[in-house]
Amino acid sequence: MRAVERVAARAQLPVRSTQGFNPRPIFSLALPRPVAVATRADLLVLTLDEPVEPDDLTARLNAAAPLGMHFDQPRPLQGKACPQPQRIDYELDLRERSMGVPPMHEKQIQEHGRDAHATPDHGQDARGTHGRDARATADAQARLAAVSARIAELRSAHAWTVLRKTSVKHGRGWRETPIDLKPLVGRLELVDATLLMTLQPAGALWPRPGEVLELLGLDGRVDLANLVRTDVEFMFDRVADVSSAHSEGVSPSTDEQDADETPATRSEPGNGASRGDEDRRRE
Repeated sequence: MRAVERVAARAQLPVRSTQGFNPRPIFSLALPRPVAVATRADLLVLTLDEPVEPDDLTARLNAAAPLGMHFDQPRPLQGKACPQPQRIDYELDLRERSMGVPPMHEKQIQEHGRDAHATPDHGQDARGTHGRDARATADAQARLAAVSARIAELRSAHAWTVLRKTSVKHGRGWRETPIDLKPLVGRLELVDATLLMTLQPAGALWPRPGEVLELLGLDGRVDLANLVRTDVEFMFDRVADVSSAHSEGVSPSTDEQDADETPATRSEPGNGASRGDEDRRRE
């Protein structure tokens, strides 16, 4: 949220601030992301002291925004209630891993230490790189086959039960609660090498992306770092005119809205930002 705060300050918007010795601008992201999850769709809700024309609002924000952040579709909201998410779409490229390059073999490390000043054998380096690439391709194909088989298995299952750790009342420990994810996952399919999933609530209960990944036999932490939130459908209460914000790489805020008319803005990542800086800025 600090990036958005600086953008609003540079744009000289009349953003309302909290009262007290340390005033802060009143705005928030309607749907905070899980840690390490990238996003292409965020809804930014901000409170203004005076009205600003929608086109002027986005023009000033985009003129002050850094590369990789874009705002569009500003519309006023009525009331204090924040828009509620109804559906969240994610995608995961199963060819990607976030663990980086494979570690050097112990023997290679010892040889590297003994021959620190030796002339490198570029041919051997090329052969080693080719071997690693071949192993990575084989691993990716095996993962795709395993996930595809698991999805087919889940489609015929009556329930997708996982155990979720929840805190006991008064913080006296943890307990495992069984949760059926099947009614909470609207879409789960593999298109080429990309896993597509749509999560939806049942009342106040939401599925967690990591739970769905682990249900498929994937790593709920490592693969979560490659997950991208692609779209969110919101329900707006008492909407005069709705606005949305795609704010790539911005951390969530928990500030409450206390204005009668609140504009929301949508922002999207630009083409110039890298995946690490733009798509996956962690909270």
